[in-house]
Amino acid sequence: GIAWSALYGAAVVLLPTALFARGVVGRGAAGGSGAVLLRFFGWEAVKIIVALAMMLAAPRVVPGLSWLTLVVAMVLVMKAYWIAFWWHSRTVQSNN
Repeated sequence: GIAWSALYGAAVVLLPTALFARGVVGRGAAGGSGAVLLRFFGWEAVKIIVALAMMLAAPRVVPGLSWLTLVVAMVLVMKAYWIAFWWHSRTVQSNN
């Protein structure tokens, strides 16, 4: 039901993002600016494809799927990144 839908919605954001971060800063991240840019966009494409695949698989993976709950959880997790960024920048400014 509802709890699994929310958990899966959070995973649809977190897992592809973790994969992206691992790919971008992982082994072999050095190189010229063109290589770095290509690596970034390549892993961004992987992130999008994995997120879409997870959403397409949701009806088969989550029993009693609630799409509304899944989407709300996705939005909340995406917004949490901005809240963390804002909080961090506020903390850094107050320390300077």
